[in-house]
Amino acid sequence: MRGAAAWVTGTLSEKGWDRKPWTAALAMTFGSCVIFAFGLPWLGRFTGWNSVLQTGLFPFIPGDLLKIALATAILPAGWRFLGKLR
Repeated sequence: MRGAAAWVTGTLSEKGWDRKPWTAALAMTFGSCVIFAFGLPWLGRFTGWNSVLQTGLFPFIPGDLLKIALATAILPAGWRFLGKLR
């Protein structure tokens, strides 16, 4: 599951999505969506389909948005740092 999300995010990054803040945030959002796409059906088998969004999606959205926002804010500094190392 995380491997699939890393593949999606990494593939988009290789295509240059990590160079601009908005496309980087979008790539990270797609990666999170992949995790939920695999995890929610699996969770639904154990908690029941009526409660899967309340237990497996909604509580995690604020944290995911915060992580994406922080990573998007830090990413330009990372690219500048790598540019100085070259």
